[in-house]
Amino acid sequence: MDLYVTNVDYNATQQELHQHFSQAGVVLQVKIPYSGGYGCRYAFVTMENYYSAQKAIRLFNCSKFKGRAIHFMLALC
Repeated sequence: MDLYVTNVDYNATQQELHQHFSQAGVVLQVKIPYSGGYGCRYAFVTMENYYSAQKAIRLFNCSKFKGRAIHFMLALC
């Protein structure tokens, strides 16, 4: 189950996001698109299942990550 995460810090790494979202369940993959050597302020986090994705939304939506309030929703693609 993919989550679309916005307002990600430019310097955030895939490992940092993986560790953060692991608190909600098993993270299968983290993808941060890059442009010009910097992250694009959004990422896709793939959780193991729907329940882990929902838990991540409950725990972390609008929470601070590296000083920025991150927002996310289930990705529909």
